[in-house]
Amino acid sequence: MDFHHHGEVNYSEFLAICVDKRLALAKQNLKLAFHHFEEPEKGYITAESLAECFRREGRHLTSQQVDEIMSQVQHEEKT
Repeated sequence: MDFHHHGEVNYSEFLAICVDKRLALAKQNLKLAFHHFEEPEKGYITAESLAECFRREGRHLTSQQVDEIMSQVQHEEKT
């Protein structure tokens, strides 16, 4: 953390470490979440894999609910 090696950490150094760590953790969490939902070894999430993931968690979504989630994601992708 002590970028200048002067025996103390200033505010800028502290912020840099906190932001980098938060960003790294956020990316890691997103990657884990994606792999939780993705079609095994395919690299993308299908409606079926999404529904199956919810079923494993004890939530049974209707096909309409799954379609709504997928359409929301597709809408976000376009914006």
